[in-house]
Amino acid sequence: MPSDPIPAEVFAFDTGDWRPWPGLASEIELLLASLPSTSVVGPVGSRAAGLPRGERALAAAAAARVVGCRHLTVVEARQAAETLKRRRDVLVLLEEGLPSPLTGRLGAIVTAAGALARSPAILSRRDLWRLEEERLDDQEITDLILSAALASWTARITLGLGRPATD
Repeated sequence: MPSDPIPAEVFAFDTGDWRPWPGLASEIELLLASLPSTSVVGPVGSRAAGLPRGERALAAAAAARVVGCRHLTVVEARQAAETLKRRRDVLVLLEEGLPSPLTGRLGAIVTAAGALARSPAILSRRDLWRLEEERLDDQEITDLILSAALASWTARITLGLGRPATD
């Protein structure tokens, strides 16, 4: 996987402010505020299928990190850290980016989500085998794909409509 083009200092648990590009109506901020968090979008009903909420948020953070959307990355990273109770692992994603030094199940999830977020997507058979080796079932893999896709889409929209405030 190519090295991460986003400098680590851009990402932290502080999102900063976001502002729409000049000339765009304030309705854009309302639109972005109404977009669902990928960590709450998932299988309908109980936690009988799909990824747990924290892993879904981690996948979303990895996808947003690859796209370069600081705001969404941090929003999802906070959710992942809170839900997974593994703040250090989430900080590794924020600081190191991809390829990720995370191992095990979380490493497989982050790697696959990052590969899916690239344009064009570079998810490989090896990435899928790694998910299966970590015992992700078909519903969890499908949920991972959907979470990464939604986060990538939301991140690209966010970047297209505004920028982080620097003043």
